[in-house]
Amino acid sequence: MSKATHTKGPWSIGKIINGFIEICSPLDNASTCPVADIHVWNDAKAESKANARLIAAAPDLLEAARLTVQHFERSQASSLVRLRVGQCSGRLYGNFQGDDEHKCWTALNKAIAKATGEP
Repeated sequence: MSKATHTKGPWSIGKIINGFIEICSPLDNASTCPVADIHVWNDAKAESKANARLIAAAPDLLEAARLTVQHFERSQASSLVRLRVGQCSGRLYGNFQGDDEHKCWTALNKAIAKATGEP
């Protein structure tokens, strides 16, 4: 996985100013730097705030996805070793134990690729 090139998190939600919610990132000097602005539609204020929360969580979600993929990789390597010595049973799909793990793995990798611009 490549290193992050986005603005360092954590990101937070600022005030609504002139019809926009500001997404901010901390600077070294305890002030904040705007990362993005979300337009607040009068008839969809709750939705605009929900969008702002999701965007502000993006760096944390990306890190959680990366850590989960790393866990899967370690877990799968361990499962393969157990399979070779006959300690693991169960239906395996590739290196995954069942469809749920495969779906989770695929979704995580797609989300990481989308967030990082990787193919």
